[in-house]
Amino acid sequence: MGSISLASTTPAAASPAAAEAINQLYHAWREATDNAAELADRIAGAAGGGTSEALRSPVEEVRDFLTRHGNHYPELEAAAESLHERTGLTRDSFFAGLADHLTGTLLVGVNVVPVDVMPETLRRYDRHRRRVLLSEALSDSGRIFQLACEICLLECRDLLDRMIEGGGFGSDAARRIARAHLANYFAGAVMMPYDRLLAAAESLRYDIDLIARRFGASFEQVCHRLTTMQRPGSKGIPFFLIRIDAAGNVSKRFSAGTFQFARLGGACPRWNVHRAFQIPGRIFTQTVRMPAGETYFSISRTVERSGAGGTSADRLLALGLGCDIAHARRVVYADGHDPENDAAVTPIGINCRLCERPDCSERALPPINRKLIVDEHRRDISPFAFMD
Repeated sequence: MGSISLASTTPAAASPAAAEAINQLYHAWREATDNAAELADRIAGAAGGGTSEALRSPVEEVRDFLTRHGNHYPELEAAAESLHERTGLTRDSFFAGLADHLTGTLLVGVNVVPVDVMPETLRRYDRHRRRVLLSEALSDSGRIFQLACEICLLECRDLLDRMIEGGGFGSDAARRIARAHLANYFAGAVMMPYDRLLAAAESLRYDIDLIARRFGASFEQVCHRLTTMQRPGSKGIPFFLIRIDAAGNVSKRFSAGTFQFARLGGACPRWNVHRAFQIPGRIFTQTVRMPAGETYFSISRTVERSGAGGTSADRLLALGLGCDIAHARRVVYADGHDPENDAAVTPIGINCRLCERPDCSERALPPINRKLIVDEHRRDISPFAFMD
C-alpha cells in the first residue's frame, strides 16, 4: 500500500481560508482576554491610588512614544533608502517595483480584489497562501502605501522588534499599534525619500498639492510625512498635524514642534480645522495665538477616508497642518498673513476644558481648574463664568 502524505490531509492544507479564519479568531480571543485583564489592572490601579500611568490607553502609550522620538526614526529612514537602492524605484514604477520585490524577493504574491470580496478591509496578508490582498477601493497612492507597509512588516521584522522592545509599552495592544505606525512611517519614507522631499518642499515653499503630484502621493500622505522631517543637521519645518471627523473626534495628531495638543478631547472650536467641512477640498489659512502667547500659522482642508466610496459627507475628514509663526514665511500659504496685526490673529486654546479665556462665545465646557460662578440673572458672551 502506498504511503499517505499527512500534510495533504490536514485541515490547513485542505482549506487555507478556513485555517486563516481560525487563526484570526484565536488572536481575537487572546486580544479580548488581554484587554479585559488590562482594564481590570487599570481600575485596580486607580482605586489603589495608582498614578495616571495606569490609566493610559494603548493609543496614548503610542502617542507618548511618538512624542519622545519627535516622530522621526533614522533606522526606518535608512531602511526605506536601502529599499530604494535595491529596487530602483521611480515615480512611475512604484507599484510595479514594490510588487516585483514582494514576489521576487519575499516570495509573496500581490492581488487587487473586488470591494465586495473585502468590503471592510483595505489590505490583508494571507499567510497560508503568502499573498497580499489589496482592495480595489484604494487609490493608486493608497495601494503603493499599503504595499510598502507590508514590505516593512515582512522584511523589517527584526528592526521593528528592537524599536518596540525599547518603547517600554505596557500592553500587547500598544505594541501592535506601534508596529502599525512604524510600518506606516516606513511607507511614507519609501514614497517620499527624505533628501528629495526636503529639497522639493523648500523649493516649492511647501505647496502640498505640487509636492503630492511630484511624488505621486495624496494630500494627507504629504502632510503626515512633513511632520517627520526632523533629521539632525537637515531639518524641515517642525509641523504639527491633527485629523478630525465632522463630530470633532481626533483620529491623528503629531507635533514635531512646540504646539500642545490635549491628551483627551478635541480641538478648540475657534481653530478653522472645523470650518474645512463647510467647503470640502478648499484650503483655509489662519494665524492663531495660544493663551501663553505662542503664535502659529496653520492650514486646514478636508480629505477622504482611505477607500471611501459613495457620495456621503461622512467619508470626509479634516486635516489641520501648522507651524510656529517664525517659519511661516517659508510656506506659500502664509503669503499675506501679518502676525503683527492682532485683528488678523485668532485667539484659541488647547480645548475648552484646558482653556482659561473668559470671553469665548464658542466655549462648550468650563475649564477644569477654575471655580464656576453661577448667576441665573446674568448672561455673558460666554455660557460659563469662572473665577480668575
